[in-house]
Amino acid sequence: DVALKKMKKTLEFREKIDIDGLRLAFYDEKMEKEKAELIMKTRASLEQRLLKRSHFVQGYDKAGHATYIFIPRNITEHDLEWSLKEVLYTLERAISCSKSNDKTINIIIDFSGFSFSKNNPPVDIGKKCLLLFRDHYVGQIHRIFILNAPAGFALLWNLFKHFIGKDTTEKIKFVSGSKQKRNVMSKWYSTNEATSWMIPEKGCKNR
Repeated sequence: DVALKKMKKTLEFREKIDIDGLRLAFYDEKMEKEKAELIMKTRASLEQRLLKRSHFVQGYDKAGHATYIFIPRNITEHDLEWSLKEVLYTLERAISCSKSNDKTINIIIDFSGFSFSKNNPPVDIGKKCLLLFRDHYVGQIHRIFILNAPAGFALLWNLFKHFIGKDTTEKIKFVSGSKQKRNVMSKWYSTNEATSWMIPEKGCKNR
């Protein structure tokens, strides 16, 4: 049974990567000393990365889907293990916060200010992140909005699209410019839940 095999694979992955350890990193619960020390190390590493605000959860769409926001311009250094764990921690946090009936989430990627020379991820990190979504989280993603994809993004897209999978690709919506963001994003988000750059006011320059 294909579904059973996929579920087994995901359970094995969650145990290997220690998803529970990531989820509990910022909870002060009593636990065995050895486990507590491991959690504290995880917390310290995650906290250092999360302070850069490249991955965070903020706001809900009109149907209650929690929003995972990714800002690539805030990433200036890459580490395979902790890049993946930062993504996983934020994914799990968004899923746990979701208020939608199906408990799925939206992902918004804002490419404003992105530099290929400073922010472009190594192929191995980009590949592994996309495979995570395809193999273990595609059923928990409602929509993916890619905002302000930079000139030359087609090269990046052609490099990584093969790792995304058909189901995930069908959930992606490209949005560029202030007018298009207002028209598209306002269908999904109210202004009190959206960030200012998601639904910019008329007359504001694109960012």
